[in-house]
Amino acid sequence: MNLPQPLHLLTTTAVAALVLVLGGCDRLGAASSTDLEARLASHRNASDDSILNGRVQAALDADPDSRKFGIKLKSRSGVVFLSGSVESREQADHVIAVTRAVEGTSAVMSDIKIEPRNVVANAN
Repeated sequence: MNLPQPLHLLTTTAVAALVLVLGGCDRLGAASSTDLEARLASHRNASDDSILNGRVQAALDADPDSRKFGIKLKSRSGVVFLSGSVESREQADHVIAVTRAVEGTSAVMSDIKIEPRNVVANAN
């Protein structure tokens, strides 16, 4: 079928535009799916971190040797970050051991400061 030149050019342009739009939609759809999966994974990680925070806090609160120090904690993807102060290296090691024993803890990063009793008492 032979079309006049202007109509042939218009038809070819319309077909090319349609191919580009449909091809772009497919890529946009894939990107949206990937974005959605990333958001869901991020939400799951945040939820897992919240659960782990609760478990670790409960373990530290239940332990009479750990709860008196009020250790602060955060977790990210199974890694628990501890901060605060204790009176001795042994107490810091104990807090770290209690944290490591909690299900879901993959690693412990400690920023616990060792402050002798008289320094801790004077700080309050």
